[in-house]
Parts: sequence; structure tokens; C-alpha cells
Amino acid sequence: MKSRRRALRFSCNHIVRYKTAYDAGEAILINVSTGGCAFQQLSLPLPLQDKILISIAMPGCVNPVFEAQGIVVRVDDGCTAIHFSLVEPDDQIHMRNYFSKQMQKTRK
Repeated sequence: MKSRRRALRFSCNHIVRYKTAYDAGEAILINVSTGGCAFQQLSLPLPLQDKILISIAMPGCVNPVFEAQGIVVRVDDGCTAIHFSLVEPDDQIHMRNYFSKQMQKTRK
């Protein structure tokens, strides 16, 4: 079976903040790619098709906060998946480099 993924996905355990049109919350980021992410333990539940703004702190980076607009595409088994609808190309590069370095640190 061929994978539908277009981007490298990084597993992680990282705090993510998100905002809806009316509220804000935090969750644990469990994986991320340039195309989207998944998180658990949401402080504010998100319904399918909800539009959100995601902020991920990336200490030590040139751009210390990764931000992306996204839409909720899956909610099941305590996991919420987001498809990024708007991410600046430079932000994609910084995010990919940051999580790549984080994975290398955990493998050592």
C-alpha cells in the first residue's frame, strides 16, 4: 500500500496552543509535519471542521514560535488531527528543522 503522506512526520511530546474564533486551549502535540499535526489531552474540545490557529513554541530557533492556520479533520480515540490550511514557507522550513533536531537529540 502506497503512503498518502507528502511530508515527513515527526513524533513528539510538545505543548501546543490553539485558538478558535471564540476560545483558546492547550494540548500535547504527538506528531507534526508541514501538512498538519495531531494532539491529545485538549483543554478545549474541538469539533470536526473547526478552524483554528495553532502556535508551537520552538525555543532556540530564529522564529521561536511556529504558527499555522488549520482545520480539524479527525477526532477519535482522544486524538485530534489538524490539516494546515495556511503556513508560511519559511515557517515550514524552521518547523521541520526544529523537530528534526529534537528527534536526533532523543535518539542519542
